[in-house]
Amino acid sequence: MHLGLTYVWFIGIVYLLPSIFSLLFSGSLSFNFLGWDWMSFIGTCSSVGVFYLMADGLIFNYDNFKLAIQNGISRRTSWIARIKNTVMLSLVVLVLDLLSGIFDSRAHLICGTLYVGLFNRNSGLDYVVAPVFDLIALFSLAVTFLAIGNGLALLSKRGKLAVVIGVPIVFFFLLVQIVRVIVHFQSNVTPFIKLMIGYSDSIGINPVNITIFILIWGALMTLLSYVFSSKMKLRRD
Repeated sequence: MHLGLTYVWFIGIVYLLPSIFSLLFSGSLSFNFLGWDWMSFIGTCSSVGVFYLMADGLIFNYDNFKLAIQNGISRRTSWIARIKNTVMLSLVVLVLDLLSGIFDSRAHLICGTLYVGLFNRNSGLDYVVAPVFDLIALFSLAVTFLAIGNGLALLSKRGKLAVVIGVPIVFFFLLVQIVRVIVHFQSNVTPFIKLMIGYSDSIGINPVNITIFILIWGALMTLLSYVFSSKMKLRRD
């Protein structure tokens, strides 16, 4: 429902409002339903869906938990329903991305282009594995923000503010230090990075290594979201 409302607001703000202003100030209606550029429209909807996946995990956790508890639904059942909802939302975004590729042959899957050409003897397998990889990547992204959102839901307003301000600062500091280490020890770090991403001079990046990493990451974030969800309590606010 939230995703549907997001698209309603998106269409209203991006397409309808400019047309209304055009009608009021110029006397002409620039909005033409049949004149839409469907390729860019569906591609934009796919991007909006990705951002919604992240926002959904961050924003609606406590409200969903509160509603579940008030209706006698256990934390575990509520969390399972949340995961199922995340999978369904990921599928919706994936379908939009696939449709974008159908309307525009130049469009690619969100991440699945890594698999294009991997199976040289059976190129059709690329088009099967790539969407699966995209779905895994989308779900891992969504469940990461779900874990973050569940963790924030455990904190007070001051705690949330401290995390929102402090974590980016710490992350930026760590990123600067990592970059310095990479630059200083480039000759030693580069082979390690190539090994981690499965890079070779002959085939380039092997997506299998990246897929395994995303699977492990998604599993860890799913577990973390469950741990945080199981510790949620009703607040008095």
